[in-house]
Amino acid sequence: MKSNYLSILAILGSLTALVVTFAPKESSSSKEEETLRIRELTVRLDRLESSLAGRAATRDGNSAGSSAVDRVRPSAQSDTVVELQARQDRLEKQLNEYGIIERFAEHQQLVEESYGIAKDPDRPAKERFEALSLLRDEGRIDAAVVDAMMDLWDESSQDGKLAPYHRWALMENLRGSTDPRFRDNILSMLQEEPEAKMAGQAISALEPMLPDPAVEEWLVHLSSNSPEPKIQQHATTVLQRGEAPGK
Repeated sequence: MKSNYLSILAILGSLTALVVTFAPKESSSSKEEETLRIRELTVRLDRLESSLAGRAATRDGNSAGSSAVDRVRPSAQSDTVVELQARQDRLEKQLNEYGIIERFAEHQQLVEESYGIAKDPDRPAKERFEALSLLRDEGRIDAAVVDAMMDLWDESSQDGKLAPYHRWALMENLRGSTDPRFRDNILSMLQEEPEAKMAGQAISALEPMLPDPAVEEWLVHLSSNSPEPKIQQHATTVLQRGEAPGK
């Protein structure tokens, strides 16, 4: 189911890009820039039509048809903006016919509902983690979500059985966040000398926070003092990546 959603989002994302690109441009655009833009649009449209052609064949049992998506051309670099706009209109019609736009709208509603669930302290932890996973996939994790999840971290820490599972899930789904509270919770957990698997997850969650001095200090410590060779190597590798040019 998730792969279907991803393909739908990819198609609609490309279509949205086309709409934005078709917006009025400054009259100072050169002829060469306009030609390049048309070529780029043509490639995107060809990909969209190919994707929709595959969906049409699956739905219709590979029957021959005369729909626009079944008439995919290998190249149309001579198209004008008007012709490209007409192709886009046909694609929008196909998206509606296959129910893709409707499903996309439903998915967006689910994302909004998940955002509220993740921040709701009255919801069961399981529901909040499921919502958090979806928000991660959609790139919808913000400061408010992280803050709410840190409350969940603090609460779960009081339960010796649940704490490891909750901590793991939070580090996995919030990876990329540089929130100070998130950092401090991970560093405090490392002081408890967790097992190697948990320590490795912590290192991965801390990596995006470099060059934070507190994070770097702990990684240096682990690279030299961890009783697990794999953790030493992991910490060393992360430190090296943090020092790499362009990082």
